[in-house]
Amino acid sequence: MYVYLAEDKKIEDLPEELLKLIGKYTHALELDLSKKTKLANEDIEKVKANLKNQGYHVQLPRDIVKDVLKYQ
Repeated sequence: MYVYLAEDKKIEDLPEELLKLIGKYTHALELDLSKKTKLANEDIEKVKANLKNQGYHVQLPRDIVKDVLKYQ
């Protein structure tokens, strides 16, 4: 799981329910999305919109998403 945070946000700013789901976390990297037009496994426009509107974006591994959608 990747959690993108807006530049002015901290991990503690995430909703409590999400923090519980994340559990232990590790800071992986910082990206300047203003200079990017594409991400490897996520729609960059969706990421940017979520960062602007809610301050974060959650990216789940593709296999998990496919498995969850299969059982709905």
